[in-house]
Amino acid sequence: MLVRIGSFYNAADASALWKTRDEIAAMFQHLETQLGDGPWFAGASFSLVDAAFGPVFRYFDVFDEIVDSEVTGDLPRLSLWRENLKQRASVRAAVGPEYSRRLRDFVSARGSYLGHLIDAQSVASA
Repeated sequence: MLVRIGSFYNAADASALWKTRDEIAAMFQHLETQLGDGPWFAGASFSLVDAAFGPVFRYFDVFDEIVDSEVTGDLPRLSLWRENLKQRASVRAAVGPEYSRRLRDFVSARGSYLGHLIDAQSVASA
């Protein structure tokens, strides 16, 4: 998953970005079939899988501010799991308040398609 996320934010153009988005969406669709009733991946107990996916979803919290990736939109169990992780205190506390800006700066510096979109948003909001 992290390799695909790296490919997403390093995509050179829109075509590569959306191709990678489709690969990530397929991975999330598979996860949807593996999820139970929650609130966590394996049910009532928070596990290593949950800890690993907190950062994955956090990337998309920021990416979705730049481009609507829709990676979890039609996946109700995955969307609920994502929201539960987002609300968990330990997941929220894992990064500082500057996380979104720092990730945007990191991606912008890559010179990728997503970075250009970030730059365009910065110019538009200035």
